[in-house]
Amino acid sequence: MCAARSPCTAIGVFRNARPVPVRREEHVYPAAHMVDMNPDEYVQPIVVSRTGTHEDAVTAAAQASLRAYLCDPDDPRWQAWLVGAFTKTVRRAKPGQVAALRAQATVAVQQGQTVALGFPPCTYAELAPSIARLQVSGTELERVGWGGNDRMARLCLVVNESLGMSTGKTAAQAAHALFAWYLEADHVQRFWWVQVDMPLHITGTTQVEFDRLVPQAEVVITDAGRTETAPGTATVLALSLDTSDVPGCAPVRSGAANNKDHHPNGSR
Repeated sequence: MCAARSPCTAIGVFRNARPVPVRREEHVYPAAHMVDMNPDEYVQPIVVSRTGTHEDAVTAAAQASLRAYLCDPDDPRWQAWLVGAFTKTVRRAKPGQVAALRAQATVAVQQGQTVALGFPPCTYAELAPSIARLQVSGTELERVGWGGNDRMARLCLVVNESLGMSTGKTAAQAAHALFAWYLEADHVQRFWWVQVDMPLHITGTTQVEFDRLVPQAEVVITDAGRTETAPGTATVLALSLDTSDVPGCAPVRSGAANNKDHHPNGSR
């Protein structure tokens, strides 16, 4: 049983997690092209509490998504999901609903006053009624600004805030970026990042600054256009190794790779 089934009070419950070797060519993220959800399509549910801030919800959801995978990466459901549209659905819940769902979740992550639950993938048809009835659109929490820099962070996610994405949409896109970065990172990067409890820094920027950072990014997420943005819109990027010129992200080491990968996704 994965130790992360117990609720965590901070970001960092996978001290003993085993990074999984991943060959790049095995992971292809085709753009989802259907607005109506295919009942046989695999989707990863993420539930966030209505408490806390926009920034806390985005951070907690991104962490919960990847940590759920690291609990049991050999689960056939994850393998089926990884070769599909990479779809996530972020749904909001009241504190009582979050408490009731916690036992069903693979992992619970608390960031500030926000709790995010990460679940393994399932098809839309198999989505548990207790999750399916939760609201997926219009999730919006108070925005207070991105917090101070985590000096331990070896990874920085940058949100394109000019798009005006809702909290739920931003959370899904950030989760895509974190997941894609992990799968694209080499074994050594993944191993040491997990060993230091997966520190993560997220910040937001303007369209002009976002465009400037794209050539430096290791991962750039482009949206499938199902909900709030047009197809092909770049929403979040991930940078590691050298983040010295990203506002709010301190340099962590030199020698940045310049092999960005664009990942279309099927988030909601």
